[in-house]
Amino acid sequence: MDALLGDWSERTTPKQRLTATRLHWQLRKEGYAVGVTTVRDYLREWRRQRAEPYTSTITVELRTSTGTTSLMGTLEHGRAAVVEINGFHVHIAGPQSRPGWAQDHLHLLVLRNEDRPGRIGEVGMALGGLDVNIGAMDVGFSAADPSEMSLIALTISRALSVEETGIINAIDGVEDVAQAKM
Repeated sequence: MDALLGDWSERTTPKQRLTATRLHWQLRKEGYAVGVTTVRDYLREWRRQRAEPYTSTITVELRTSTGTTSLMGTLEHGRAAVVEINGFHVHIAGPQSRPGWAQDHLHLLVLRNEDRPGRIGEVGMALGGLDVNIGAMDVGFSAADPSEMSLIALTISRALSVEETGIINAIDGVEDVAQAKM
């Protein structure tokens, strides 16, 4: 079936939709004894594996005198989620809305750093020393960035002061520190 599915785009025009019935008919024509239910299940899984991870996204670029920041987001079950920052794939879900409650927000801390063992621990210890809780964290990598850099995205219990941001930025291997409300 994989060979037939791979060749399908060459056999048809983009307007001709590949259906399980059409695929079943073609397989039977080529001499395969296969049931339509088997073909439907296989085609459903084949499509699922090739689907984009997000049905819709929005990308925002912020340009300032200090540089450009790109952020890609999506909606998941009614919640905003950040899925990419400056080409680094991350996943940080936004605040959950609660009927009758004021809209909460999250403090997002983003660090671009050398990808070395112990870096996450150092950041966690520094934040703990500042009496800041970590709510969620994801480490992202960029296929387009051949260096050994990663991006750590954290939701934290409060915004950091300029001095506190300096403490995080002083950690060996941390190159950039940024904050935002989400």
